[in-house]
Amino acid sequence: MEMAMPPLQNAIRLATQGGTEMDSTGEKKPRQPKKTWRRTVEQELKNRASLCRQHL
Repeated sequence: MEMAMPPLQNAIRLATQGGTEMDSTGEKKPRQPKKTWRRTVEQELKNRASLCRQHL
């Protein structure tokens, strides 16, 4: 007997088109993509560079 596989279309649509998710208060908010380590490091480097330019 084969097990039915759950459809992934909804999950794929939410991941690619940015659907909504509920927060702890039950309010629907736009889905925020998870930050990757690379994005976090790149953002930190940009912040440091802009701070260095301000003190020149």
